[in-house]
Amino acid sequence: MGRKGSFQQLIRNRDGAAALEFALVMIPFLALTLAIIETTVMAFTDAVLQNAVTEAARMVRTGQSSVTGGGGASAFSTAVCNQLNGLVNCANLVFDLRSFTSFSAINIPVPDANGGTAGAVYNTGASSTNAGASDVVTARVIYPYSFLTPGLSYFLGSSAGQTLPLVYTVVFQNEPY
Repeated sequence: MGRKGSFQQLIRNRDGAAALEFALVMIPFLALTLAIIETTVMAFTDAVLQNAVTEAARMVRTGQSSVTGGGGASAFSTAVCNQLNGLVNCANLVFDLRSFTSFSAINIPVPDANGGTAGAVYNTGASSTNAGASDVVTARVIYPYSFLTPGLSYFLGSSAGQTLPLVYTVVFQNEPY
């Protein structure tokens, strides 16, 4: 038979074709499945953190916790962390609390690509040193979400490596308590 016959036998042989097709299809299928799971976890983290910030801001708005003076910034960060139930590591959160006399006086800086310094609590009032009744308050929490799926951060627009800053900002006027 020689070489020509063994080559034709090799071409006609279909053993292992299913395994090869499975391997070729499994790689994109697995990548798509991991991307769906990762995006779902990120969306869930986003929703839980947004709810925690909203609830903690409600405490400030109704006068249950002040923004400045008497540990207000740490009270706000504690209120946010208590709502998270261990889903997010609070040491990675960045808190930015500011009080203003009017909505037109609001001036908050844009966070950098990394989301700021992890664990930092910023409390720099612009027009007033204490947030009192009827003052305008901005409460911002930044969380650098770390991706588990390699390369997914590139497709979601993160240029800072494997993290994407999730930023939550609540702007409100305190009630006249």
